[in-house]
Amino acid sequence: MSDEPVFMEDSDDDFIRPFLVTAGRTRTNLTYLNMETMVRTTGADPSRLRFEASQVIGLCRGPLSVAEISAHLRIPLGIAKVLVGDLIEDGYLSPFKTVSASAAADINLIQRLAAGVRAL
Repeated sequence: MSDEPVFMEDSDDDFIRPFLVTAGRTRTNLTYLNMETMVRTTGADPSRLRFEASQVIGLCRGPLSVAEISAHLRIPLGIAKVLVGDLIEDGYLSPFKTVSASAAADINLIQRLAAGVRAL
């Protein structure tokens, strides 16, 4: 990880180093959490959350991907994954299942779909 600051706002004076947001962690414990994973709030009371986490909760009233959270908050994707992972583990966010790359590339599925299209 670079020593360069991550700018949270458009101003050069407002910045925060990523390791401060995640307490030095660069990875989440949740192995299924990908940039396309969709999450939304669970309705748990977020009143005790720190600033960045409460911003994520505010964004996720409707389904949002981890990549979209990263873009909205102008933070690196890895930092967003750690924040989202923490919020899932603490019960503030609920993930949606996404299709894994191996399932999407299943040749049998593709062949069945092609056969169905040809049958039309």
